[in-house]
Amino acid sequence: MSAERDLISVLLNRPGNKFIIDVNPDWFADVNLRWTFEAISGLDNDHVNTLNVFGRIKQKHPKTSLQLTDLNSIAGQFVTDAGVDQLAINLHRSYLSRTLHEQMAQYQRIDTDDYLQAVRETMGLLDRLQVVSDDGSLGGAFDELADGMEHNRPVGIRSLPKFDKMLGGGLYGGMLLTIGARPGIGKTAYCLNLAYEIVHNDPEVEVDYFTLEMPKREIANRLVSVDTGISTEELKKPYYLSPTKKMAVKASMNTYRKYCIRVFDKVPNLATVLSTIRRNASKKPRNKYVAMVDYIGLIKVPGDLQPYAKIGEVTRELKIIANECNIPIVELSQLNRGIESRVDKRPMLSDLRESGSVEQDSNVVGFLYKPDEKQAPQIERLVIAKNRDGVTGDIPLYFNGAGMKFQEINEDV
Repeated sequence: MSAERDLISVLLNRPGNKFIIDVNPDWFADVNLRWTFEAISGLDNDHVNTLNVFGRIKQKHPKTSLQLTDLNSIAGQFVTDAGVDQLAINLHRSYLSRTLHEQMAQYQRIDTDDYLQAVRETMGLLDRLQVVSDDGSLGGAFDELADGMEHNRPVGIRSLPKFDKMLGGGLYGGMLLTIGARPGIGKTAYCLNLAYEIVHNDPEVEVDYFTLEMPKREIANRLVSVDTGISTEELKKPYYLSPTKKMAVKASMNTYRKYCIRVFDKVPNLATVLSTIRRNASKKPRNKYVAMVDYIGLIKVPGDLQPYAKIGEVTRELKIIANECNIPIVELSQLNRGIESRVDKRPMLSDLRESGSVEQDSNVVGFLYKPDEKQAPQIERLVIAKNRDGVTGDIPLYFNGAGMKFQEINEDV
């Protein structure tokens, strides 16, 4: 239990470390240490001390065998927080080893494909935790560049043509892409259109969609609507659809079952989002996985932080895991209300809600808006306001709100 106690010792003395590690409470084998971690995570950094932590544990788990003297002893073991990342890795490795042992025992008792698949996935996660040496050499990067000059390999994951062109070839590993807009403009619809185009362009790509705004059922309806053109209003009462439309819906559902778009509508906290991304991305090769977060303002983070600090923590961690797993991540963001009082409603980077860290952490920032909502409500623009590795500019769009469908159009349309 050394890694568990050592990690708790660090967090009791330097609680700010809870924001730079990805730890799931379930990883703790000692239930008292698990409850201690949850108590620390739920307290503001300034309020983390053994007395407050113990009080929070007793309040939620009155039958705990943990004593205040135990916490004082653990806190007193603190030496340094320099190895906190490795402690988190060791904790995760111990948890996975226990899980693998249990799965192997189950597989030996009941020889089924499901248990075998579970064993393989856990072994894959364990492999990814092995420490990779990094001497800082650029040799690997230069080898990849040299190979690219000889072979025409895909740059990234393809979605919509004009959008891919501005990104330099599609969504690429390490990218954090932010799509911002005011409510009602179609952020979710645009993101689902990207997911739809991605899996249709390459059925091997897997998409994880994290939503806290609407249930899984509504997301499913929207995806079917994008594919068939049947309005989401009609899909709310599918019994009354015409026979022809019912056939179209069934065909669409059968098509989606061949693809892998996972929708998570009950994953409210940052740690769970990160662990889900890390677990699923580990199973796929390069350019075969995308994560989408709808939207960052609803993701919960530990502690009583101000809204701007919470959003900053979310974008920072999403950027870190995008680099770590070499995957693209798409995040949606609200814009400040001040834009509505301006004569020129074209969004700017300063309109990003709550935190400048959204702009700082993102490789690409795009804004959806309607240039003339009264005269042409179906005409929108995607403004690429920041593009770290490419060009900026506008992409004109036609949005069929009933069918949740975005289409890129030419300027003269």
